[in-house]
Amino acid sequence: MNERWRNPDGSVNNYREYIHSQEWRRRRRAYLRKYPLCNRCGMDNEVHRELFGTYLHVHHVNYSRLGAELDEDLETLCKHCHNAEETAEFDPTEYGDPLAIDLGVGIEQGRPVLTGIGFGVIDYASPPEEYWLDALVRIEVRRHAIAGGKHTETAWDELRRLDGWESYARGCLELACPEYVLDVSEIDLRVRQALGHHDEERPEG
Repeated sequence: MNERWRNPDGSVNNYREYIHSQEWRRRRRAYLRKYPLCNRCGMDNEVHRELFGTYLHVHHVNYSRLGAELDEDLETLCKHCHNAEETAEFDPTEYGDPLAIDLGVGIEQGRPVLTGIGFGVIDYASPPEEYWLDALVRIEVRRHAIAGGKHTETAWDELRRLDGWESYARGCLELACPEYVLDVSEIDLRVRQALGHHDEERPEG
């Protein structure tokens, strides 16, 4: 296999390229032949094409076998049900996202977007900027808390661990939103607000 989006071990390294590949189109058509109705409302392809001008969607229920999906990893959905699924309230802690669990990023904070060992799932349907910005703010808040305490070996270990989380979060943000420019001043402002600091208004002139 020499597809640009596939790693030597067979895993997918670029979700968007894979979803636009011939291989995914073949997998999608095969799945729709077996499951030709929306799993939520029962709409068929004929009605869907009349209403939306496209075939029914094939939604990933999970991404653990991305590029080698089993039927149980997929679900047929109409456009309406797919949109409802993608915009539904989402709690990343429920899906075992360790960054969400460790940093307390809870419901309505966005979806984890990067696949990896133990790192949740890919989901590009929900804008991830706020999720990763919030994560970076929480990392900085935790750093401030550690800095205010004793500089023990445990504290240094925690700071090194937070360095790793920061690199991970920034990498996820860059991968998911390559056009997004990270505003460091916005992170600093949110950190100060979280810590209860309020900048004095500067006089004009």
